[in-house]
Amino acid sequence: MTDFKPTAETLRLKEILTAPEAKERKALAEHLAFSTDMNTADARALLAIAPVDRSTASKWSFAALNTQSTTGAEDQDAAPWSAVADQLNKEMKAAKPGFVAPLLTH
Repeated sequence: MTDFKPTAETLRLKEILTAPEAKERKALAEHLAFSTDMNTADARALLAIAPVDRSTASKWSFAALNTQSTTGAEDQDAAPWSAVADQLNKEMKAAKPGFVAPLLTH
């Protein structure tokens, strides 16, 4: 058996997908890992400011969504996904002339 030596890209994928910031932002982490060439530090920074994916976050159970007010401070601190995407696209266009944002659908 030969010793497995992961490639730099394999390490990048692992670091993004297993980062603490990716814990409740799985969809965004997967997008950054597989659909961009963003480095690990930038991906983690973006994940850190992105809103939590409420469909996977434990504190946002179905029961909690039906009983919790969504007008608290946490919503004021969290940027909507569109704002995060707009900011990311703006930064990519500035860094890479000719960059065209991918069309994403859910």
